[in-house]
Order: sequence, then structure tokens, then C-alpha cells
Amino acid sequence: MEKIIVVECLSSSMSYIYDIRQEGYEPVILETYNNIIRRKSNYTYMDKPLPRIINALPNYEDTLNLVRKENPKLILAGCEQSVELATLLANDLGLMFNPKSHLPYVLDKHKMQIACKEAGLRYIEGKMVSSEDEAVDFFNKCKKGAVLKPKHGASSFNVCVCSKECEVREAFNKIKGCKNLEGDVNEEVIIQERIVGPEYIVNTITRDNETYVSSMYIYSKKHIPGAANIYDLHETITHDEINNKIKEMMDYAIKTTKAVGVKYGPVHGEFMIDEDGPVLIEVNCRICGADMPRKFLDQAFGHHETNLSLDSYLHPEKFKKRMSMDYFTPGKGYLKTLIIKDEIDILDAPICRTAKELPTFFMLKDIDEKCPMHLVKTIDLSTTGGKIFFVSDDSEQVTKDCKEICRLEEEEYDKLYTID
Repeated sequence: MEKIIVVECLSSSMSYIYDIRQEGYEPVILETYNNIIRRKSNYTYMDKPLPRIINALPNYEDTLNLVRKENPKLILAGCEQSVELATLLANDLGLMFNPKSHLPYVLDKHKMQIACKEAGLRYIEGKMVSSEDEAVDFFNKCKKGAVLKPKHGASSFNVCVCSKECEVREAFNKIKGCKNLEGDVNEEVIIQERIVGPEYIVNTITRDNETYVSSMYIYSKKHIPGAANIYDLHETITHDEINNKIKEMMDYAIKTTKAVGVKYGPVHGEFMIDEDGPVLIEVNCRICGADMPRKFLDQAFGHHETNLSLDSYLHPEKFKKRMSMDYFTPGKGYLKTLIIKDEIDILDAPICRTAKELPTFFMLKDIDEKCPMHLVKTIDLSTTGGKIFFVSDDSEQVTKDCKEICRLEEEEYDKLYTID
């Protein structure tokens, strides 16, 4: 049986395992030697039986030879941190994938803005800085504050929004010298002008430079003092919610994929819309994360990205037929991420029963209903209280249900957990 390799199969990309088997191929996971991004415990949500796992080696040439022996049909990136390795392996084995030359423009959050500028698209002014004073000098020229971030990363890791000089200095020292998600030490820091407006996700799939918008969300974050900005709520955008601003963003998102050199496969893009229109925040060549279950996506969008991604590689005519269709959504979905305000010991988690009783409840994820248990304060995505998914073809009801959980979290937190 021919094989398809997924490099670091995490989060939503775990749906690749089911879809690869449906296509008649054997899925194989390539785990990297960088255990910072290895999360085997999350295989709990992967379709069983678990696929065969092979381990990458510290030397790239050894890893290449290891993968060559598997003789894969395709190599796919399973998360942000595996895009580079998947791209190198696929190119060196002569497999269909994006060219190596595009890597700087999807891995480096400063260079992707330069790519937009060179393509004549709107971009965010920014600079790579290596000292506090450089950062402060750029900040003083910004009208609405600044954002500091590592040049590589995901999940808003070490992304800091600053409105004061002291915050810029603090953020710079927090990021510089710290290890990023790839395990490399940040020698420089990106500082960008702050854009203020609603934030969106636009996910696309590309084949032969033709791009299809597969799903869209509007999302919000909560600022956690002394920590990160945490994803709080993802809301899918339905076809009947598309207005002129959203249409403009869809067109802009397709142009950004071309600007950063994407020719094949999925792209997860994050954007903002302000008074000047849409602008890219960041983009990379992988499936949207957030642990989205494929059945949830099917109900909300009529498909899921891992399936479309495989179609773009394996069934070009089928994919092109999909591209000829307008963006259509059979349902509406929400993902609510629970934020733990303080470190607590709980005796019970009534939130689980409350959520399950709501009409449009879909599933709980990363919430342990077994009590008692200890919960740490949320400071990043790995320390949230879990996720609750809602989806329905009744947009009004699903919105009402999700808002009820949001209300409880804000106004009646004691009804979420019974604290010891």
C-alpha cells in the first residue's frame, strides 16, 4: 500500500489520518526530534488504530534517507512547526509541494509582510530590531501602539500588544533570548505598527496557483495580565453573512497566497479589517489549528480542510469542480475556549453538564469531567480549561447557546466549577 506521511500530526491535522485511509493509502506520522512540539497525549482524539510512527533524526540527511525508504506518495505538514521540514523533504524527493524558495515568506512574520508589499498589497509596517532602543524608536512613530513578536511562532506565543514605552521594553526583553516554538533562541524581535479592528481567519486550498476559500471565522482574544492574548471564541462565517468587506478580504487573502509563493495545498491565514480594509497578520502553509473535529467542520462548512487538501493533490479535477462552487455553509459553528482565572482545586465541573444540555452542543474537548482535579491559571493555549463546540443549521439558536456559556464565564464563574 502506498504511503502518505504527515510531519508532526497535531491538532486539526489529525483528521488527515482518517482521510488518508479513506483514499486507500497508509498514513504514517513523522515525529521530529524536537520534543518541544511533540504532544503524543493529543493522539487521544486521533482515529484508531493509531498509524505507524517514525522518528526523524537530528541530521537532516539521515531523516531524508529514512523517509526515502518509505517511498511516500505525498508529504504533508501537520502543524506550523513542521512546514519547513515537510517542504524540504517533499522537494528533495521530487514530490508535489510548494517550492523551497517560498519558505522565508511563510516562516518569517516580517518577510511575509515584505512579500505583500512587493506584490502591491496592503501590508503592516514593521522592523526587525535587536535592541530595546531600536524598538522604542519604532514605537514612537506608531499612531496606535505597536505589536512585538518572534519572527517564528504560532498560537500567539509571545505576541505582545504595547501602548506604552515601558511595555515595549518589557516585551522586547521577554521575547529576545527566549526560545520560540521551534526551540531556537530569538536573536531579534519583530515590532510592527498596531492595527485595530476585528480579527478573522481565512483558510484556503491551492492547486496549480488556483485558490479556493474553504472556511472563514471571526475570532476574539482575551488579554491575560502578565501572560498572552488567548483565543477566546471562534465563530464561523456563514455564506449569508458575507458582505462587501468580507468579499474584499476573501479576494485579498487569495492574493496573499500568491504573494508568499504558495502553489499547492492548505494555507491558514489570519487577517484584520480596519477603516482601510483587510490586512494580513500572518499566514502559513498548514491546516487551521484549534483542534477542530472534522465532523464539526462538515456540519458547519460541508467539508473539512484535510479532505480538501488531499483532493487538491490527488484529485485535481474533483478539486477544480469544488473551486467552481460559491462559498456555502450548511450550518454555523462556535468554538468557546474556557479561561481559568486563577489556580484552583475543583470538586466538580458543572460546566460540562450545562454545555451538554444546550440544544446545539457538539462536543467537549480537553475537559476532564473526572473530579476532583487541579486547574492552573490560563497563561497560554496549553493551560486553558478546555474547549466547547456548538454547531447547528439554526444560526439563532447556536449563537444563543454559545453566548450563554460566555455569560456564565463572565458573570457567574462559580457556576462553571465547584471549588474546593
